[in-house]
Amino acid sequence: MFRLLTLWFLSFLLFFGSVIAAELQVKPLYSDKRFPPIDKLHAGCMQNADIALATELDIKEIRVSLQFDPQKIDILRILPDNKNRDEVIDYDIKYGEIVYTHKNMVYNPWYEIKVFSMMFNSKKDINAVDFVFGSGSYAITQWWQRINLEWKQSIPFANVPECDPDIIPPSVTLIRPIPSESGIALDSLFVFEIKDIGKWYDPESIYILIGQDAYTINTPWVAFSGEYLVVQPKTWLPVASEIELKVSVSDFQTFWWTNRTEKTFIINTASSVVLDENINPMELKQRSRELRQNQWSSEECRLLQSLQWFIAEDNRQMIEDVAAKIECELVLAVSPELSVAEKEHNAAWVLLVEEKWGIWLFAITGWVLFFVTLLLKLHYFVSYKEHKKLLAEKTIKPL
Repeated sequence: MFRLLTLWFLSFLLFFGSVIAAELQVKPLYSDKRFPPIDKLHAGCMQNADIALATELDIKEIRVSLQFDPQKIDILRILPDNKNRDEVIDYDIKYGEIVYTHKNMVYNPWYEIKVFSMMFNSKKDINAVDFVFGSGSYAITQWWQRINLEWKQSIPFANVPECDPDIIPPSVTLIRPIPSESGIALDSLFVFEIKDIGKWYDPESIYILIGQDAYTINTPWVAFSGEYLVVQPKTWLPVASEIELKVSVSDFQTFWWTNRTEKTFIINTASSVVLDENINPMELKQRSRELRQNQWSSEECRLLQSLQWFIAEDNRQMIEDVAAKIECELVLAVSPELSVAEKEHNAAWVLLVEEKWGIWLFAITGWVLFFVTLLLKLHYFVSYKEHKKLLAEKTIKPL
């Protein structure tokens, strides 16, 4: 009698423990942590979730009746989780319900058993969806114990800017020039290959730094076509120098932040005048001659710097133009602090220039008047000779 009571009591505990030790759960696969909220599903987007059985019992058969609001979600696909061909799986997607059966399961006692996965599309502007495991949901153990699996679970949703965020940044590759031991040519142009998948890259975000010169897609020396970006430096590269190229570009990703790539290339220029494009020797000589003609000394540049403060403000543009042609840098923001002797020297120089300019202008005016007078006299003399000749012809009578 005592043994029968003990067996009955143990059976009761086993049955009761089985009831409280098994539970069906909906386990959503939330978004990447970069795109919050990460504790809610994104409304209006395609979702994935696993249906799992939390238990430590040895289950050999399960039936799931999962009910939902068809006005909020659409079930697209069911992905069963089977281990071998002896298992028997059957499922049916109805309007507002999924019926799933799985027999001859071979799972050992685990804490959590994945039953199946589902893909579904959610409607916009929803706050939550209730998943109900109906009265037809149950599990059967290896000891032929039936466990009812009725449960209700609510999954929260949130509105987001977009459903398919881009997490891969663009790639940047230097195609030309190809580095060499002798160094690259001084007139080299740079060709970059820029690629991206997903949202594609934003051309307006491109920023290139070659040495100290910055370039964007709107710079005149930049050409852009498809995946290739061509940059022609504003001036020839310096001889025997190490040049640092920096390129940065972002994509069109708008959810949370853009994906940005920043890349640095180090190149070395040739130790002599090496050019990609041949130049005629006579043209090179002509360019050198022009450079020598336009080359002014540092003393002359300093003289222009001081001269700009002693002329009328309206005429300072002339000084700036001259300085630009001879490549002198003028600082026009602050007047220089000059000593009394420097101010007197500069003032005397300006007066001398103005005096010489007046004398030169007076001399030119005199010469112009002299030539005008001479022309008038010559014209008068020629006219007088022709007039006298005509009078002489009229006085001669024919024989």
